[in-house]
Amino acid sequence: MNKEVSRIYKKYEQQLIQIRHDIHAYPEPAFEEFETAKKVCSVLERIPGIEIQKGIATTGVVATLGAHLSGPCIALRADMDCLPIREVSGLPYASTREGYMHACGHDGHTSCLLGAALVLGELQQSLKGPVKFIFQPAEENGGGGRYMVEAGVLKNPDVDAIFGLHGWPALKVGEFTSAPGAMMAGEDSFTIKVEGMGAHSAAPHTGIDPIVVMSHIVTSLQTIVSRSLDPLKNLVVTVSKIEAGTASNIIPSDAELLGTIRCFDEEVREMAITRIKEIATHVASAHGAKASVLIHEGYPTVINDAYAYEVFEQLTLSHTASRTFVDASFPVMASEDFSYFAQEVPGLYWALGVCPKDKEYYPSLHNNCYDFTDEAIQHGVELHADIALRFADVWKAEAAVAA
Repeated sequence: MNKEVSRIYKKYEQQLIQIRHDIHAYPEPAFEEFETAKKVCSVLERIPGIEIQKGIATTGVVATLGAHLSGPCIALRADMDCLPIREVSGLPYASTREGYMHACGHDGHTSCLLGAALVLGELQQSLKGPVKFIFQPAEENGGGGRYMVEAGVLKNPDVDAIFGLHGWPALKVGEFTSAPGAMMAGEDSFTIKVEGMGAHSAAPHTGIDPIVVMSHIVTSLQTIVSRSLDPLKNLVVTVSKIEAGTASNIIPSDAELLGTIRCFDEEVREMAITRIKEIATHVASAHGAKASVLIHEGYPTVINDAYAYEVFEQLTLSHTASRTFVDASFPVMASEDFSYFAQEVPGLYWALGVCPKDKEYYPSLHNNCYDFTDEAIQHGVELHADIALRFADVWKAEAAVAA
């Protein structure tokens, strides 16, 4: 069957590469993936017997093969949105939309899942249970996964387990990996606003400089990890934006800061939030200013189900003639809204190598030169398809419940 999957993939390889290039050239941000969704549906609609739902969570698409089958149901998920980054890659299919690009490889994720649907569409007679293909909008800070779950995409037929991939530039093409338990961190963002008193830059003593106050707050925030956190636990507090002032000769009246909290532990998260509020308000007060802190709830931690991981190993390690399972470099402090799916049903998120074999360095995720790499599509398609084809033979619902 593995050879048959590869044979069928080759029929569609050039088409899938072209689709990826088209999506890359015309990126769409969160909840605006209308043209991307149309491209997805135009491919899916050619597959006999597939059931397609459109417009879920605005632009999401769910397609199901073998909905009538009695075996366990597997879901495969991909995200479709881009990032607000100006591309400078110089690729012939570089973004044509100024200020937006597929810097996280969602064009590749979408193409891999489309390829799996095409392959499995020709192998429907080998399926023993339903397969759902979930094309999700708004992974990049939009929480599209949450809205898809709330829309019921894991129901009718009910999903037994969900699998998703992410292109990983730290791995070579042909390599893949995963890990049980925490895979990617939970993430929240915060806004700190400081109210001072404006003044002429020549007379700072007549005002309360919010920029100076904010500078002290930024420095003090670094002590959360170094002095408030158990050294055996993980936390990243990052200040990513500071905005204040209008001219060089004016001390502004206010300043604003944006940042993120990333961790794996709820107690650590609560501690970090508490300390951010204490530091901001007390430091500001010490300088005669006022500070307010707003916490924006983000994505939960991606937790790979222990039994789903065992199944993933069983389904992939015996079919790796052209691929290599490498030691996990996880968990990582990046976040992903695959976590919403994995909160509802057993989930397994895995990383697929995209660094060309002849390169020692490849642009990282969210880099303005990042590209998914065409050669990685085949591995993504084949692993998706292999997992789906053999899922019903190994999945035991009682083991999943126990895990």
